[in-house]
Amino acid sequence: MSPQNNNVQMPGWGKQCESELRLPRNVLFQWESLGEGVSYDYSIQKIRCPYTFTDTVISGTTQETSLQIELPLSADNEFYLLEVHARSKDRPVGILMTHGGNGLGWDYRFRVR
Repeated sequence: MSPQNNNVQMPGWGKQCESELRLPRNVLFQWESLGEGVSYDYSIQKIRCPYTFTDTVISGTTQETSLQIELPLSADNEFYLLEVHARSKDRPVGILMTHGGNGLGWDYRFRVR
C-alpha cells in the first residue's frame, strides 16, 4: 500500500458506505520495514454504515512486515479498516492508517467478498 495525496478529497468519501477495494477472504497486507527492532501493533476494525464502529476483528503485535489473515465476508452495510502503529524501544516511530480524517488522507477501506 502507498499513501495518496493528503490534501485532496478522496473519491467515494461522499458515499458513506462505498468501497471500491474488494478483497478475497484470505488477505495479505505488507508494508516497508522501519528498521531493525521495530514492532508493529496492528488492528482490523469492522465498521457498520453509516460509519459506526462494530468490533475489532483482530489485533496484535509483530516484528514482521506483513499480516496474513482470513476475514469474515462483509455484509452489504459493513467494511473494514486496517491500522498499524510502529514503535521502537516503546517510542512511536510511524503509523499506517487505511482511512483519513475529514475526507482527506489515505482511503483503503475495504470489503471482503
